[in-house]
Amino acid sequence: MLAVSPNTKIIDLIDSSNASMMRLNPRGARRSSEEKARELEISGMVSGKNILITGAAAGLGNAFFNHFLQFGAKKICIIDIDEASSRKIVNAVEKSHGPNKVFFLHADVSKQTEITAAFKEAISLMKSPIDIIINNAGILDERRWEREVAVNLTGMITVSMLAIEHMGKDKGGAGGVLVNIAEHSRVQYTAQLPVYYATKQAIVSLSQSLGAPSNTERTGVRVITLCPGLTETALTIDSPNKLLSRVMKADFVKSLEQLTIQTPYVVAQGLMWILRIGESASIWVIENGQSPYEVFVPQCRSLQRHYKNNFTVSENKIMSKGRPIRETGSKKQRKGSGMYSVHVSARSPHEGRAPGAPPDSEIVYKQQHHERRRESLALRIFNYIRQHFQPEPQPGIFNVKCLSKESYQL
Repeated sequence: MLAVSPNTKIIDLIDSSNASMMRLNPRGARRSSEEKARELEISGMVSGKNILITGAAAGLGNAFFNHFLQFGAKKICIIDIDEASSRKIVNAVEKSHGPNKVFFLHADVSKQTEITAAFKEAISLMKSPIDIIINNAGILDERRWEREVAVNLTGMITVSMLAIEHMGKDKGGAGGVLVNIAEHSRVQYTAQLPVYYATKQAIVSLSQSLGAPSNTERTGVRVITLCPGLTETALTIDSPNKLLSRVMKADFVKSLEQLTIQTPYVVAQGLMWILRIGESASIWVIENGQSPYEVFVPQCRSLQRHYKNNFTVSENKIMSKGRPIRETGSKKQRKGSGMYSVHVSARSPHEGRAPGAPPDSEIVYKQQHHERRRESLALRIFNYIRQHFQPEPQPGIFNVKCLSKESYQL
């Protein structure tokens, strides 16, 4: 659990510990055969690849960088605005792996000219196409929400478009993988971070659109969305001081204390596996230090409720003595289920039928076999209105004359 005091300040994650920055397996040297096999599979996906990471100077980006280095990436390019921290990383890698393994380019992702120039220089330094791009750079500062939108949304879009342009087969590239880092939507403190979460939700839609099958077939670029849960980074630790209003701070800290925090190492480890099995336009969540899992966003049409004559009633074991009710669903579904979906019909009993013809067979009165019956409040109101005012039904609409004698069309 994360306990954050009101006086919490930014912690330099690089200098806060004397531990080596390249320590990649904090769980110890013992590994099961299954873990070894998984690492071999991941190594086959990453080994010999050129990687570009935005925002890799600290936090999640730095954990991603360490894992790519561990699994044998050919060359890695870091794009960040934190030059001091990035230089430390480059110097450490040069001592352990030699020169020309890691490159640092200073660029602000919110400025299109800078990030465009950085992409061109990265390709020139690597002397070969980029294979995997991790679009990670982001900030949290609700008081400077214009800057927040510029980095988290505009910057993400710019990097995504440049990735498609440089890796796309239709543009002369060899294809590749683009991973956009969003945020897990189930984290329950969005009330205090409206702009931040608006930008993160937009990233999910952006990735799904760019990763659609028609686009992937054309470009050869898999676009994957990674949504980490609450993770121990400098951005998270200092978040109580970046809220829109100081009044929100107490509630925000209280909500943080109820969540389970995970380390960047766990998220980076999950990303390595996602790169191997993740399909284009897929959305992956890593939370509570657990293994990654895929989530699916339902289509709007699958959530749509279908209305008949603009008035639908669903009630448990209902009985209506009022206006004719049209039953829906098969007999098998209705029998013994205790749940009936009924639609109030607004047409005249004789509409569309010849004089003297029997009533429409699909219009029936639902009668229960038990003497004790309960009607919902909606049906009781409906029956009361019908009993006392008896409006004339008109085709296609349902008119109710209320006590004020006004007519409403529902």
